[in-house]
Amino acid sequence: MPPTLPVYLIHVPKTAGSAIKQTLKTLATTSEAFEGWKVTNRDGVVVHFIARGHCRVRDFPRPARGGPRPLKVATIREPVERFVSAFNFVREGGKHHPNQGAVGQARRWQKDLAPYDTFDAFFADKRFVRRIMGPRGHTHFTHLMDWVQRPQPGQHASGKRTRRRRGRRGQRPSARSGRAPLVTDVDFVIRQTAVDADFARLCALLRIDLPASYTIKPFNVTGTKSPVSPEVRPAVEALLKADIRLYHTLADDGPRERRERRTAAWVGRELGRLGRGDGRSKGVASVDVPPKCNRPRSGRR
Repeated sequence: MPPTLPVYLIHVPKTAGSAIKQTLKTLATTSEAFEGWKVTNRDGVVVHFIARGHCRVRDFPRPARGGPRPLKVATIREPVERFVSAFNFVREGGKHHPNQGAVGQARRWQKDLAPYDTFDAFFADKRFVRRIMGPRGHTHFTHLMDWVQRPQPGQHASGKRTRRRRGRRGQRPSARSGRAPLVTDVDFVIRQTAVDADFARLCALLRIDLPASYTIKPFNVTGTKSPVSPEVRPAVEALLKADIRLYHTLADDGPRERRERRTAAWVGRELGRLGRGDGRSKGVASVDVPPKCNRPRSGRR
């Protein structure tokens, strides 16, 4: 078995993740049945990209003892723009998505969004907004923090509080108040607004050679687009306050560059060990991802 480095791709909805996956297909030496791609880098190490649909970071398994440390990559987008894009995508039932087998949830919610001619009209219905963002709502409207955070010590994946050994209670992050600490489990981010440059840096980090004419082509383009008006935007920003703060900790140049430097250091060591065939050099033939990754929320009531 060749030495293998796993890369978990956390595909946050409406962040150019589908376009990145199509690019990975063109680079891959081996493609798996459900969103897994193996690319051999210039050192002969197999970089195993694993997506499995829209999967949160907490849904991926932790590294096996003695195995390589996985690189966790998240696709992100400015939260208000992502929220508006989700509305436009679901309102038309995902009819422009090239893979119609992947838009069943959007089709189920389409008739619920049909009465709203514009994004502003949709957002004015506070009760429906809470419903579509709720536990039985649509996956695309889930808060950013739910995609990129693992439960903290003393906290279940469900968000329920549990007692720690010392008797303290864990804290449940509050997407509405924005007061919870923003702790992420992501090593590298690809911004929707800089997708080509960020993906190229990721490939350079992993020592993957890109074609000279490399570009990430748009894949899932929405037909009808209703923007948010300047009058309504402040209210949307208030709703997504915690997501916006988290986005800036991930995407702003300063914190992003510091994270990339730390990531580059350990990835370089990991690739060196794997390439030499010593240390923690055992590859992984496959990664078992919990089935819930492949089952987006489908409730409508």
